[in-house]
Amino acid sequence: MNTKGGPSMAPWPALEAHARRVVLPASGLSLFLYDVGPAEAPPLILLHGLGNEADTWRHVIPHLGGRFRVIAPDLPGFGRSDKPRRAYTVPFFCDTVFELLDALHIARAGLVGHSLGAVIAHLAALERPDRVECLVLVSGSLFAPSQKLDVVTLLFLLPGVGESLYRRFRSDPDAAYRSLEPYYSHLDGLPESEREFLRQRVNERVADEAQRLGLRHQCSVRPIENPHFAQRVRLELRHPLHCRMQLKARHRRRPFD
Repeated sequence: MNTKGGPSMAPWPALEAHARRVVLPASGLSLFLYDVGPAEAPPLILLHGLGNEADTWRHVIPHLGGRFRVIAPDLPGFGRSDKPRRAYTVPFFCDTVFELLDALHIARAGLVGHSLGAVIAHLAALERPDRVECLVLVSGSLFAPSQKLDVVTLLFLLPGVGESLYRRFRSDPDAAYRSLEPYYSHLDGLPESEREFLRQRVNERVADEAQRLGLRHQCSVRPIENPHFAQRVRLELRHPLHCRMQLKARHRRRPFD
């Protein structure tokens, strides 16, 4: 079963003109994304974290759009993209990224990921270094120490408890907004336009039953099958970001699928 599209989340006003949908030919998934910058510019893919959407990059995209073709999708299961009833594993997201590149006729791209998006980008670079021009990881990677889930996220994932919290937040929009406080150093200190946007967005997420079900799927473990993990992996991160990163991978199990 596949839930088509997503809730009526309005794009960030400054990016509304750059919003579009792309249907992936192999999987049939429809993804919402922002596509900003000259079509001939070096492509840069921005991947958001767990429970978020492409709008998490709303203040970053304008600064990058002059130098790059910036593509920021809502990952499947989140925001305005399709939400298939399936396990949302990191390899699934990784395959989706490559299918998106194919659909947009992009051979190589820079990958920028935050949190879950960083894990996806890291795997993509190791699986297909021929398709990754540059890798930027923010607050996440395959080799980062395991981290405990915060209490709020853990409660949302618990059967029964999660449903109860969603019902409470659906009936109390202010409580839903206040649930964001652990993720901001000073939520009330943000500009009014930011606070209003976040208040609306978190309540749109709470109202999205398909996204709630998707969050309950957890990444499992499977052995490493890519030979790149058994040797030193070097990614030559050249133009457009003019940087180099060397990834030293050891033979180990990876935390998904």
